[in-house]
Amino acid sequence: MPVTRTGQFLETSDLGITHSLGIESAQLADCIAEIEQRHIQGIFANPDFGFEESNLDFLTQLPQIRQLWFWDIRLQDVGGIYHLENLEYLGIFPKRPAIDFSRFPKLATMVWEPVKNDAGLEKLSSLNCLHIWRYKSKDMSFSALPLPVSLRELAFNWCNQESLLHLPQLPNLEKLEIHYCRNLKSLNGLMTIAPNLKRLTVDNCANLESVEEALAMNIDDIFIRVRGKIVAKKC
Repeated sequence: MPVTRTGQFLETSDLGITHSLGIESAQLADCIAEIEQRHIQGIFANPDFGFEESNLDFLTQLPQIRQLWFWDIRLQDVGGIYHLENLEYLGIFPKRPAIDFSRFPKLATMVWEPVKNDAGLEKLSSLNCLHIWRYKSKDMSFSALPLPVSLRELAFNWCNQESLLHLPQLPNLEKLEIHYCRNLKSLNGLMTIAPNLKRLTVDNCANLESVEEALAMNIDDIFIRVRGKIVAKKC
């Protein structure tokens, strides 16, 4: 994501669905004024780009925002995010308090690293694309993971599950990616979980042994690599 300083402000057009301006704590009021004046609908924030806030209260002044991407930040209060009723694209990483995602009915794309008591994900009927980072469960299964049936694209990164068996049925899912899930042993159950899957990528899952069910499916595009060896490729 190339970020450039255009005059006074940090900006990027290479992120998500719309042009974004960076939020800098040292000139927070000016950032807000620039966003309002130019009707900008996307924002991003990172400590390396001057973001030092511990809350999101400033979002109360920016209800038009459709896209928000915050990473490597530490927040004590996220209440301001609930003023973004038109939010469509969200990326937000810990450390932060829990979020009730059901309050964003227009959300279509999300990059999500879960924290305790996050809620409402399964109620997002407009969510098409979900990338999950570092989802950990004590039983090493997906039995407690709530997912909406609307998903068309799903990705798991650095998760600790051993199999896919407890995922809910996702009849609309067309694309599935699994990266660095090193406990994953089997792709069994995929035919029931995602009967209409068109693209499958599995990479750097060192303990993966069983891929036969995936290969038996009518998937247009498959790439599976285990311990540096390509075990399945179809496109």
